[in-house]
Amino acid sequence: MDPQGSTLTAMPGAWSTADPSGASWPDNDGELEAIRFVPASPFDPEPYGQLYETVRERIISRRWAHAAVLTDELETAMPSNGADPRSRGFVYRDTKLPTFHITTATRPKWVAKVNLTNARYAGIFAMPERDDRAYLAGCFGIPVDQLEQLMAALPEKGFLWWDQVARTLQPSRLTL
Repeated sequence: MDPQGSTLTAMPGAWSTADPSGASWPDNDGELEAIRFVPASPFDPEPYGQLYETVRERIISRRWAHAAVLTDELETAMPSNGADPRSRGFVYRDTKLPTFHITTATRPKWVAKVNLTNARYAGIFAMPERDDRAYLAGCFGIPVDQLEQLMAALPEKGFLWWDQVARTLQPSRLTL
């Protein structure tokens, strides 16, 4: 899912569409490996909700065995001030379904809280804005001072790794 339709998310062999209902998708769902959704109107929350609901229905009906939803610019697809209830439901209610939700966002405070409070894991890169750090710490249920101390000590190409079950926030380093 790419709200802005960046050329960086274009994948060879992916079915590219602006149709969140699945009605125009190929009939060979069992063989379809990737669907690239770029909405006609990126700031309208309804198409995102419809897409998440389509994925949910295909999993529940066993038309698909599983799904990984990669959402770029989550602050546009699921904003803190008006995400579609079906989008929030996919993250909260459907955690027992065979789905993965992998997201990116530049400003955590603009993302619907359900994404952060239910994140099993999170990679957190440097955040210059204190209100973003405070929002994220609040979602994780940790002191903002703890987050800021660890963030201040990050090495070059470093990030923090959040593990919700272990309740740990660990510095890590990106190696390519």
